[in-house]
Amino acid sequence: MCYTFHAAAGEQDAWTNRAGHLLRATPIALHEERIEFQLPENSRTVEYPLSVFLPSEQIRLKQGLGITCMPDEIKSTYEFSLRSMERLNILHRKRKIDDADYQAKRSSILQQFRDQAASLIEQNKLTAKQLDAILMQLESP
Repeated sequence: MCYTFHAAAGEQDAWTNRAGHLLRATPIALHEERIEFQLPENSRTVEYPLSVFLPSEQIRLKQGLGITCMPDEIKSTYEFSLRSMERLNILHRKRKIDDADYQAKRSSILQQFRDQAASLIEQNKLTAKQLDAILMQLESP
């Protein structure tokens, strides 16, 4: 499951494909499973299937474009946390809970999600940067 977050296009870098060849270009967009690059020498754009790049490069390309892929192990926790935040926001808008209680409950939901994600960071299935992006999505009203 991938969530897109607002971010600037990636910086120019060298990207390694599965054959070991380097592409020096700036990633500018992901269209379905094709990545669009801008070439530095003539500003022309080219597209390649994302699958031609090494798995580690695919992650780096997506991160550079502000796309965070959520590990399967945390999807249900995310969905539960999202629903909890939505219910909490409704209660707050309807003035069923006061501001202090609202803030405390929000913090609790976010902390529970962080706690669940901690093991994935230890297993290198999630980076701290990815977790921050996911938490920002949960925090948005």
